[in-house]
Parts: sequence; C-alpha cells; structure tokens
Amino acid sequence: MKSNKKNYVKIYLGITLSAFIIFIFLSLITKGDCFLWLVMEENYNWQFSDYFRQIIYASDIKRIYLNTGDAPFPPFTYCFFNLLYRINPIDFDEISLDCWRQAQGNNNLLIFFLLFMLVGISLYWIIDYCLEGKCSNIFKGLLYLSVIAAPFMWDGAFERGNMVIVAMVCILLAIVWRDSDNKVKKELAMILIAIASGLKIYPAIFGLMYIKEKRWKESIRLIIYGLIIFFVPFTLSGGMSGFKAYLNILLTFGKMRSIRWTNVKNYLFALLYTFGINIEVISSAGLQFVEIVYLFLMLASFMATKDKWKNIFYLTVIPATFVPNSHRYVAVYMVIPLIMYFVYDEQNSEKNAKYLMVFSIIFSTP
Repeated sequence: MKSNKKNYVKIYLGITLSAFIIFIFLSLITKGDCFLWLVMEENYNWQFSDYFRQIIYASDIKRIYLNTGDAPFPPFTYCFFNLLYRINPIDFDEISLDCWRQAQGNNNLLIFFLLFMLVGISLYWIIDYCLEGKCSNIFKGLLYLSVIAAPFMWDGAFERGNMVIVAMVCILLAIVWRDSDNKVKKELAMILIAIASGLKIYPAIFGLMYIKEKRWKESIRLIIYGLIIFFVPFTLSGGMSGFKAYLNILLTFGKMRSIRWTNVKNYLFALLYTFGINIEVISSAGLQFVEIVYLFLMLASFMATKDKWKNIFYLTVIPATFVPNSHRYVAVYMVIPLIMYFVYDEQNSEKNAKYLMVFSIIFSTP
C-alpha cells in the first residue's frame, strides 16, 4: 500500500487487534464472564438456533410458511436448509420454536461447523483476491484476523448460526467480480447478488449499483436472476398459499418493537428508554417516518458520492442498520465497505482516516 497510507492502516489494525488482546486478558481475569458480551442478549440457551431451527422448519418444505410464523426468510433459503436436512435427516417431536434443540445430534453440529469453516475460508480467499498486489500477505492476514475476531462475527453470525454471513460473503465477491474483464465473472457477480437476496432479501439493494452506473442490460439480467431465485422456489414451498403466508410473516416481523441497538428505529427506542421516556407514546407512523427519512438520506448519499468505496458504504448501512427487528449480527455487512475501502481508496488517506477510526470502533466494540 502507498506509504502515506500505512500509518492510518496501522492505527486501524492497532485498535482492533489490541481490543482482541484486551478481551482475552479480561476473559482470564473474569474467568470467562466477559464471553457473555459475544452471546446475543447474553442468553446461552439459543446457541446455533438460527441454523438448526430453520433446518427443522425446512424439513416440511411444502408447508414451511403455514406451519410456523417464525419463518421470515425467502423460500430459496429453506430449499438450502432442506438440502442440509436431507444430508442427515433428524428425528424430532414436532415443528415448534424450541424444536431445534433436538437437531444438534447425529453429526449435525459437525455439518454446521464444516459449513461455517467453508464460509471463513471463502472470506479469506476473497480478501486475498481483492488485495492482491496492493499490500503484503502479513497485512492481509492481520486484516482477516481483525474481521473474524470482530464481536458481531461471533454474536449472532456464528453464535446463532445466522445465514447473514453467507449473504455477506456472496455480496463481497459479487462486488469484486462485477467490474472484472472476465465476462463469466461479471455474470456470476449478478447471480451472487440474486443468491444473497434469495437468502436475506435486503442485499437486493446492491443492485442499485448497476442502475446508478447506467448498466441497463446488466440491470435487467440481474432483475431476471433475482425474480427467478425468489419466486421459483415457491413452487416447492406452498405455491400461492405459501407466498401469501410469507408476506403475512414479513408484515408481522416488521411491526415488532424491541430494545436492541441494531436498527435506526430501535436506536430511537433505546435512547428514549435511557432517558426514561415511555416508548409506547410514539406512534407507528412516527417511527415509519424516521425510518423513511433515514433510508432516503442513505440513498441520496449513495447517488451523490463519487467515491467507489463510499457508494458501497452507503448501500451497506441500509441492511446493516435499517432492517426492522434485526439483531446485532447485521453488523456483519460492514465487512463489505471495510474491504472495499482498502481496494478503492488509492488517494492520500488523510481525509478518509476518520473512516478507519470508525471502522476500528465497529470491529472491536462488543
């Protein structure tokens, strides 16, 4: 990397890796009590539940949206979980919120670890691929360590086994390949965005990159890929009845209120709660107005900026901080603009050093 950039990079690595060392030191002093910081809502009773619960739900793929109101993902996700279920079928009593506890036996926990190891290896390969020729292997290794050691990587993404990490890796690779000279990679980039959207819906926002750049033909193909991956799996998951049930689940999840520092609406809840103000006095319309204004500001910033990595940053903060009723694992999306910062920011980094400071806080604070 350019010499005038190295000092700022060292500050980022120094903060994040020092925080990791301090955490290990604190774990020794507190005899492991501080590990609660890495457990969502400090509740060990739900470890890996986002993974195993969805596998149980997906065992009855035809009635996935009719059996439970706790299936918020698109049908493409449940087709993937159904495949995992078929690899090693599970005996369970009934499809319910707590049934996932019966799914961790018979080597299924091993399959879970293998899947997430594959994701971790893929993430390192992408970082290595992105920064090839831009920095040393030592820097790439330290950057990867700072990413996988980030609290939100463990809190939710791994500790709960949420597929958000898979969607993030798909989007990251798609952004790397979308400007490739290789036509196959450019096409795969669009398919990866469609796959990520089929897993979590919100990554579809990254399709706006093509529209902003007036890449109309690619935009149309991306829309086609997205529609296919979103709608075709409904033929296996209830058809029209399943689609209507899925929409009802989405509306229900969107109306939930919770005190979590994960979403722009919930930031408002938490601030009011901190100052002793009853959150029930806020109307739903008022909350929706706040969310819409925030969304508009992020989209306007995306359209206005000319910096490539900031384009990605403003799009990323939408799934990272806008998703209703989200948990802390959505911060995983912030890996994308962090890596792209080092890929695209080739100018003197003094003006952008403040962003590295923010990244270092995000990637080191439980």
